[in-house]
Amino acid sequence: MKLLALDPSSKATGYAVFDGRKILESGCARPNNKKCAEQRILEICNDVDGLIAQYEPLHIIIETPPRTPREHKRSAITLPTYGIAVGAIWRTCYLTSADECGVHCVPGDEWIGGKRPLSKRDRLMVVQSTYPTLRIGEKDHDAVDAIALGMWWLDRQKEIEHGN
Repeated sequence: MKLLALDPSSKATGYAVFDGRKILESGCARPNNKKCAEQRILEICNDVDGLIAQYEPLHIIIETPPRTPREHKRSAITLPTYGIAVGAIWRTCYLTSADECGVHCVPGDEWIGGKRPLSKRDRLMVVQSTYPTLRIGEKDHDAVDAIALGMWWLDRQKEIEHGN
């Protein structure tokens, strides 16, 4: 089962493509930060469109803002732009993916299980311990979050299959 996990924003969107537990590709769509938000979001959507066309995932998982506003660390100025980016990326996934593909939105506070979030460094360590041959740098936290989201989704699906 191919899965595309996305950690979106208007400046950089982390992604991870899984085939079962194997990571086929991971990285970050990161347009030039000097461009306006609309141009950056369009470029990110084009990159996501390319990933969908290349890998034809059966499921696409998109992290969305937490359900609890206080959990969101974005300022009142950047939150609307973030919301527009998430919506545009969701729309791209929905319109581009095959009919049998499920596009799932998961609030950030759901996939971390209501626990206190791990630091960026700790999330990197968890991903590196699970995928020791994967080359990920300290600054690739968007890709790390997409990988962690994909790992969570796969674990969740396994639990559902086993009736837990």
